[in-house]
Amino acid sequence: MSYFTALLVPGGRSWSSRDADLMEVDSLEELVDTVREQVDGGTGLVVLEREDEWFALVRVDGDDDARVFVSDLPAARASTFSGVFADPDVWSDAGSLRAAGLVPDDDGFGGGYDEDEPAAPVSEEDAPKVTEVPWAGDLSVLEDMGIGGEALKQVVEDDADDPARALTEIGERVGFLDLLETLR
Repeated sequence: MSYFTALLVPGGRSWSSRDADLMEVDSLEELVDTVREQVDGGTGLVVLEREDEWFALVRVDGDDDARVFVSDLPAARASTFSGVFADPDVWSDAGSLRAAGLVPDDDGFGGGYDEDEPAAPVSEEDAPKVTEVPWAGDLSVLEDMGIGGEALKQVVEDDADDPARALTEIGERVGFLDLLETLR
């Protein structure tokens, strides 16, 4: 399985891409800095994808904090891009991770988490349901571009077994699909 990365820039009704070496970033901060260098105060949308496993969208608007959405946070955190997904503050609203029992109800993602302590064993009855999709992040990341939060959630959950298909549908709705396919 391979990785795919792209930096897309919206321009009215069309999209363009920027040449950026995104495979070399080690943290969300470094990724954001790379995007800012390329878009000069504008908006950049980074697409990160692990073939057949997960995708992530990282949106950078000027000097605002990055907005991040990932289709499968546990898989993304176990990937080459683990440093990008390490910041627990980004996942304070962890979506269906909470419903799947992967995040406590009273804390944000990482609440009570101590990387030096092994995770407590989970009984079979307390284990996450396999029907839950462990997406996480900002559901409104593309709201002003054509896909609202509930629609994004629905696409990801409907295509949980095929994240590439979900990304294709998102790209079609937002308008970057043709460019994305060209870059692949």
